[in-house]
Amino acid sequence: MYRAHVATVHRYLASRVGFEMGEELTAQTFVEAWARRDAFDPERGSQVAWLLGIATNVLRHHLRQERRRARAHMALAAQRRFTTLADSLQDEVSDAMSTVERTAAVQVALGQVDGADREVLVLAAQPDVTYRAIAEHLGIPVGTVRSRLSRARRRLAAEVNSL
Repeated sequence: MYRAHVATVHRYLASRVGFEMGEELTAQTFVEAWARRDAFDPERGSQVAWLLGIATNVLRHHLRQERRRARAHMALAAQRRFTTLADSLQDEVSDAMSTVERTAAVQVALGQVDGADREVLVLAAQPDVTYRAIAEHLGIPVGTVRSRLSRARRRLAAEVNSL
């Protein structure tokens, strides 16, 4: 199972958190899968769908921890950034604010996409993950995967265009 699916699991995780953290979370995923190997039921879905479910839970736990750390760092970084910017030339301040606003606007747009739709969007972006695997992983019909993906793409485009 490891040899057959490690690349797919790693690509999924690396697309969300980067290559190195993706490696760490992939390892955690397979440790968790090994610990829960008796829970795998081939009648309920494929191995890749089961592993992606575990990877999603490992990822959610990681992201919760990262959000907590990021809040503290962002507050400090924002204070330092604006202090530095206040001492800069007006053009530099304007450029920096524009970049911060664009970054925040894109984050807001991504945040406006429903969580279930966003999950389908991220999974569909993986090269070796089929609509069927996504459907099995999420426990929904393939048609629902397609409609969620379409809705997520439309919503993201609308949010970005409205910025």
